[in-house]
Amino acid sequence: MNEEITKQVDELAARAAGLIVIDRATAEKADLLIALGKDMIKKIKSHYREVKQAQDEAKRKILRMEELDLLKVEPTVTALDNSLSSWRMEERRKAAEVEEKRLAEERRRKELEEEALRKAQEEERKAREAIERAAFEQDAAARKKAQDEAAEARAKADKILEQAAAEESKFEPPPPTVAPPAAMAHSYERKVFRFRVQQPALVPRDLCKPDEVKIGKAVSDGKAAGMKASEIKIGGVEIWEEIENVRRRT
Repeated sequence: MNEEITKQVDELAARAAGLIVIDRATAEKADLLIALGKDMIKKIKSHYREVKQAQDEAKRKILRMEELDLLKVEPTVTALDNSLSSWRMEERRKAAEVEEKRLAEERRRKELEEEALRKAQEEERKAREAIERAAFEQDAAARKKAQDEAAEARAKADKILEQAAAEESKFEPPPPTVAPPAAMAHSYERKVFRFRVQQPALVPRDLCKPDEVKIGKAVSDGKAAGMKASEIKIGGVEIWEEIENVRRRT
């Protein structure tokens, strides 16, 4: 059908090519060609109307098939997306709770450590004062009492530090949790290295913090033994002598 119409269109176009109405004969010829042309226009529109209707019907069928397929998938995807979003929010909430607990435990541990260090330093101060007092005491009994007080204060300081270390060992870090990302195409596993100190004595020196209480005790022991400040040798520690006013008990 297409070839037939195309042939007729080409013939009509060839007959009309170069036609100019200049007289009755050319006018009649033009009038005939116009009539043929109008009839051809009707045939063309009728032919392609059927083709377009068939295409429109095919398009409607395709759109309906698309709609039915989407109805099978889109609700499932929406439900899964909502479920995944809820899970992510819950995991972030749990992670926030664990992190808050960890920070609270860390603050509590630090407070206990600082309090223990403060008490130990106070006892060490008492020990140093007792040693200095003993050096000034002429009476043997009074000197012995001052020395006993110094020993008792240092024993208390050591005990405080030991108790603080024991309490610190009780703090167990919460299990690590990682909040899920806001969006992820897939999940995966990765290795994470963590640590817990088990034998402090074996930790390398460059990873340790100097114990100022024990350093102070070593300095006081050297002074009690009659050594000068310059004679007390502790690697990495500067030791010097200062004059302080000491009030003697009466």
